[in-house]
Amino acid sequence: MNGPRLIIVDDSALMRQIIESVINSEYEVVASVADGETAVSAAAGLGPELVLLDISMPGVDGFEAARQIKRASPVTSIIFVSDHREKCYIEAGFSAGGSGYVVKSKMTSELLPAIQSVLAGKEYGRLTA
Repeated sequence: MNGPRLIIVDDSALMRQIIESVINSEYEVVASVADGETAVSAAAGLGPELVLLDISMPGVDGFEAARQIKRASPVTSIIFVSDHREKCYIEAGFSAGGSGYVVKSKMTSELLPAIQSVLAGKEYGRLTA
């Protein structure tokens, strides 16, 4: 596959499978990992264009993983895919280096448009006002 390369990060194996099923036909998943620490290592070693990142994980959470990924590879984009829909989480995601934010309950309708927007250099899911 020659499409953009992605890493999926979520502590739930089932959620990683669901995310992969939503995006698999259009994007190459180069790693699917369960925690932030492994995500940082995978991103450094594989150089993906995009990381789909959960927030609430044991050990290194998604916000800290995003900061570390962006320090190591500023060109790698990050979209948070989370159950958290509160404004404070969304703002924290963008502050940590995210370019997009998708709530898991809306993932099937919003994840592909979010990926397309972020890979085109735009933000997705930032609250305004």
